[in-house]
Amino acid sequence: MLLFRRPPLLLALAAIGLCTIVATAPHAHGQEGEFTSRERDALGRGELVTRPRRETLGDHEWIGGTSYQQVDRPRAEVWRGVRDVGRWHDMLPETRETRAERAEGDAQLVGVRHSYGPIDARYTLRVEFDDATHRATFEVEPGRPHDVRAAHGFLEVHGWPGDSTRSLLVWAVLADPGDNPVVSMVVGDIQYWSLRVPSTMRGFLEGAGANLYRD
Repeated sequence: MLLFRRPPLLLALAAIGLCTIVATAPHAHGQEGEFTSRERDALGRGELVTRPRRETLGDHEWIGGTSYQQVDRPRAEVWRGVRDVGRWHDMLPETRETRAERAEGDAQLVGVRHSYGPIDARYTLRVEFDDATHRATFEVEPGRPHDVRAAHGFLEVHGWPGDSTRSLLVWAVLADPGDNPVVSMVVGDIQYWSLRVPSTMRGFLEGAGANLYRD
């Protein structure tokens, strides 16, 4: 459920895509198979493929979907990048700071700060990494101060069929933007930006971070 406490803050963050990383809900699925021929061609050209989705659960409408992106880095290297939460600020939109904190079991707490001009939003994610499946699941930690009321989701890294030098990022996201009238004005922007995380990650992993995480 993506709902900032101050409506002006929500409007600004949605407009510039700051809410991208925190908007996932139950039953969001990411599958690498069953692509259409158009989707396969687009992925092969390095384009972002998105599958927007909306559904109503009770009195709430969830928005988001699934997105897919080819990355010209091997699976193991991309996964190391996903694991490097201290550099998430380089991979995610308008993120000023990310910091790792200890948590119980296999989970890790990650403090996140978005900043754009006078706008500042903070929250803590509880992240669980599965090295065997190259899958990270996350949710907003309710026990910590947060400008996002609640959210959860996952990111997966798959090998690219027939080419070990490339990978496929799978990102599933659903958000409940709430019923604030200001929110309703920017629902389209929220859904658009919420599906672009794989693209911004690719930009870093193939650009400024190209020499990081190599075998």
